[in-house]
Amino acid sequence: MTVELAGFIGLATLTVALFAWMHLDIKALRGEMRGDIKTLRGEMRGDMKALHVEMRGDMKTLREEMRGDMKALHVEMRGDMK
Repeated sequence: MTVELAGFIGLATLTVALFAWMHLDIKALRGEMRGDIKTLRGEMRGDMKALHVEMRGDMKTLREEMRGDMKALHVEMRGDMK
């Protein structure tokens, strides 16, 4: 009976140790993943900010082109009315 009890205690100890090791491994992996996600989030924010600045510049250019075209059309229409 003592051999069976010792075997059961040994098996229980191995099982608890395995779960403890898995818990630590999962905890470390979770920490790595959080760091990776934080890095990617920072990169995406930088990319989005750069894209936003670029789009604002493009819109400004288009707005200025449209104003020039509108002024030219206005001058042309005034000339036709004379």
